[in-house]
Amino acid sequence: MKRIIVLASLPVMLLALTKVNLIRNAGFEQAECLWLLELSSFQLPNTAEGSTHDDEDSWSGDYSAFGDTRIAPEWNEYNTGVNFTIHQEFVTPKTLADIDSISWRQRIMFKDDDYHKGEACMIAVRYLQGTMLADSGIGYGFMKPGYTFLDGWVDVSRNFVAGDTEWLYYEHSLIEDFGWRFGMDTVHFSEFVFYGYGWWLPGWAGQKIRLDDIRLPGWADYDIALTRITGELATPSVIVWNNGREDLDKVKVVVTITDSGSVAFVDTVSLSLDSDDSTEVVFESWTPAPHTKYSMTFCTGNMAGMLMDECDENDFVTQEYNSCIDEDISRNLSSLEIMPSLGSVIKIRLSGSKTSGIERVIIFDASGRKVDEIAVPQARGLVSWGEGQTPGVYFIRIGPNASSSTQKVVLTR
Repeated sequence: MKRIIVLASLPVMLLALTKVNLIRNAGFEQAECLWLLELSSFQLPNTAEGSTHDDEDSWSGDYSAFGDTRIAPEWNEYNTGVNFTIHQEFVTPKTLADIDSISWRQRIMFKDDDYHKGEACMIAVRYLQGTMLADSGIGYGFMKPGYTFLDGWVDVSRNFVAGDTEWLYYEHSLIEDFGWRFGMDTVHFSEFVFYGYGWWLPGWAGQKIRLDDIRLPGWADYDIALTRITGELATPSVIVWNNGREDLDKVKVVVTITDSGSVAFVDTVSLSLDSDDSTEVVFESWTPAPHTKYSMTFCTGNMAGMLMDECDENDFVTQEYNSCIDEDISRNLSSLEIMPSLGSVIKIRLSGSKTSGIERVIIFDASGRKVDEIAVPQARGLVSWGEGQTPGVYFIRIGPNASSSTQKVVLTR
């Protein structure tokens, strides 16, 4: 079959850009290369542990980053510390006006079950340029009473409490916190950071802190989204929308159709799309097998290898299909005759035992969708079908009862 790609432009649609989660690949295991894990120490080899994915425990069931500084060094000298950092740079630097708020879920495992022995843990944004020092930002975390965050950081932390051993939800307004502290909105943020440290001082031992369900809502410069599936199984198509503030070239959209995990069909379309514009992408048509269950998935953005995309949550959409139209030539064959089964017009002859009434002939496409219905008076006679219909595979049967005779036809031009 000759490959045909159709980009059907929609009418002008001012969809109005929406806020997205600016943390790429919030499901850490999706692309761990985007998250950098660093361990460091003061005076001694580092004994901290960290990961961008924690299989042991998570709140959402999908992902959970953690940092652990509970492992004490062999000696307990003053000013001996260990820390972990899990961080990710923004695709493009953000101003405070780009970012709305920050939210996350957190759970702490206290050393020796004593929540009075605490470690600092920041969830923060670090800024790149402005009037402040380069290594400054805003920190949201949990501290042992009497300790504060690093110099130059906005500190909105609180002390540990016993209830922190459960998954707890936190949310802050970055605009309010940064605006209150610095009185500006022109700072350019460069990184999102999880930072934890534990100093081996008398009475202070590190803890394990799990982080999950992290969201940083804001405006994306680059974000390609899939809004809805428009086509059928045999003729896949989907609406793609540029939700970013920048025009994009070489937008890639991929459709993959699987049968019990095996790939039955795959196709890729590349296009350009202006900011806040959408279009329908129509892929090459194909012929599904009858009585088969399929899963059809469309992906774009990071899911399709476009690393400039700033949000993964709208990068794929999937739908299940069932082409279980039974092709049963042996059952009640005498009541339905197709002449021919391949051609531009199909002739259907009924020769059932009914002598009165109206019989209905129903036509389905390869995806199992009803496309036409023909009423045959007296339940006998010859009718023609196919003129004006799209070429492809169809299934014809008598009436709505799935147990009746069903035959496959191929409609040509």
